[in-house]
Amino acid sequence: VWSPVAQTVDIPVGSDDSFKIFVNGVERGSFEGIRGAWYGSTNVASVPLVAGFNSVLIKIVQVDGGWGLVTQFAQPGSWAGEGWGNSTPVPGLGYVLNKP
Repeated sequence: VWSPVAQTVDIPVGSDDSFKIFVNGVERGSFEGIRGAWYGSTNVASVPLVAGFNSVLIKIVQVDGGWGLVTQFAQPGSWAGEGWGNSTPVPGLGYVLNKP
């Protein structure tokens, strides 16, 4: 994820089933259990991003049924619980699949 400035973001995550998220090599949040991938089921709060490229890895552990992942980079403190549209996106972020 490319950020134009150093900033702190929240990352609401919905996963089916468990997940761990690593940003710039540091584990920032996780959920262990069985559930459907509802948007914003877990809010990973106060994640620091550096100006420029930030590596993001989300590991999903599948236990039963299908698997899924939904996430967003949100402005800190804007998460209002599960559901689409319950947080405010961070403007100006971009992404690449392979760092140039």
